[in-house]
Amino acid sequence: MLTSGRALLLIDGLDEIPDRERELTRRWLRDLTDAFPDNLWLVTSRPSAVRDDWLAADGFGELTLSAMSRTEVAAFIGRWHDAARCDAEDPERLDAYEQSLLAAVHTKQDLARLATNPLMCGLICALHRDRRGYLPTGRKELYDAALGMLLSRRDRERDMAAPTGIELSDEPQIQLLQRLAYWLIRNGRSELDRERAERILGEALPAVPAAAEQGDATAIFRHLLLRSGLLREPAPGAVDFVHRTFQDYLGAKAAVEDGDFGLLVAHAEDSQWEDVIRMAVAHARPRERAEILRGLMERGDGIEGRRARLRVHLLATARLEHATEIDPRVRDEVHERAGAILPPRNREESQLLAGVGPLVLELLPGPEGLADDEAQEVVATAALIGSDAALEVMKRFRDHPATLPPEGLAALPADAPLSHLALSRPVGAEFTDITCWPQMRIIQLRFLTHDFGADQWSALASLSELEDFSFGVAEEGVTLQLPAGLRLPQVTRLGVLNTKRLPISDMSRLLRSALPAFPGVRNLQLYGVIDGSIDLSPVAALPELQEVFLSYLRPDPGHSLPPHIKLTHYPRPRA
Repeated sequence: MLTSGRALLLIDGLDEIPDRERELTRRWLRDLTDAFPDNLWLVTSRPSAVRDDWLAADGFGELTLSAMSRTEVAAFIGRWHDAARCDAEDPERLDAYEQSLLAAVHTKQDLARLATNPLMCGLICALHRDRRGYLPTGRKELYDAALGMLLSRRDRERDMAAPTGIELSDEPQIQLLQRLAYWLIRNGRSELDRERAERILGEALPAVPAAAEQGDATAIFRHLLLRSGLLREPAPGAVDFVHRTFQDYLGAKAAVEDGDFGLLVAHAEDSQWEDVIRMAVAHARPRERAEILRGLMERGDGIEGRRARLRVHLLATARLEHATEIDPRVRDEVHERAGAILPPRNREESQLLAGVGPLVLELLPGPEGLADDEAQEVVATAALIGSDAALEVMKRFRDHPATLPPEGLAALPADAPLSHLALSRPVGAEFTDITCWPQMRIIQLRFLTHDFGADQWSALASLSELEDFSFGVAEEGVTLQLPAGLRLPQVTRLGVLNTKRLPISDMSRLLRSALPAFPGVRNLQLYGVIDGSIDLSPVAALPELQEVFLSYLRPDPGHSLPPHIKLTHYPRPRA
């Protein structure tokens, strides 16, 4: 195969080879590519392990792995479990693990934020199986488990010695890493230069003897960069955390240990500190927790702007879930402030909540115990935020009459699986992806014909609850491509819109071609933007028709409707 030049060779984990053996590995690779020149070669490594263009002289290009999309995460989880089944004693159990993990990644925001690259996805899969299908429920517990697997278990369970020659348990690594994290947070930075990182570690090493006795700051930094799984080198001489999540988690731990509660509260209005404060409450002891929460409430009380004040008060409310033990008086004070707007009762309040941001999602109640107007505004709040986590809030209302506001659909993720979600407001061109339609509960739908093809028309037949349907004409001379024999008897209210000042004859042609597909229509609405008379003879063929409404159109006097059909028309005003 190699001789024929038809092979693809995958060489994984160059960073796991000790430094002293890397040049030997490079010569080995060069010998192979010289001997078998026409094959494809893919070599992987953590970026920090080798310099840029390390293999450029040998004809290799260099690529950086991008973040995984929601679809790619799901594919990875499926393939990971496929591989795990090969040597599993109970493959049926892995089937259940796979499905429960897929559901968890889509519903738990903390988990989804971690699953952005293959290393983290593989870690989560292993952690999930290791715990027999159960992941820690709290954010702090989840990050504790992920850190433990990254820092030591991954190398230990693969029986692999660190190529740096340094062996550190979890706690010394955490103590050093949190110093770097806290420096980044305090200085509003996402990365720092290598020289400063080594200086910060050098200042911290005397208090961490387990690390100090194995090397100086340069050696310890290199070990953390190569083996901790938490640091990376995005550019030569720079360093950052592989996930902002871990930076915030570790920085919050350092803030609590340093007693910097006033600093945390002072940054309550800064969205960059939101998760830091959240994790500080989780790390803190009961009295420290109460001090942070009281500080947040007092900070919020002193803010004049309603949205900013609300954000700080809700920040305190969201932190209660991380407070395993808290003074009941403090808890009551926090709930009292949040109760002023939760649940929202009108569109002004839902828009105000949505403006606060994603932290609101974990506080939205229902549908149990909500009045109809409250449920409506909870759905509106989630839709306006528009994220995977928002979608999960909306799904809770799938059997509730609460509806999605039209401005909300555009905010949702492009690949959002809107299963069981009742859409009873107009939607437009962003809704032409039909792959998720069979799992949806759609009551009312609008679209433009130039965005709609034969496949979309056929997919409408799967929408058994579609009652109110409108389509528009957006291009001159357009003809509808309705599949032969298409019938949509569930539609009882039909609208046809002339959206681009097309000739009346075009609308008449649309009626003749489209109306036979809607035998159950009782109410027909025709909207024109050009004043004129329209031939309504095709309308009379609808057996259930009871009412016709014409906007800016007049019925052609030569074609009258049967007397049992009510006709209302709104002529276009004369100039």
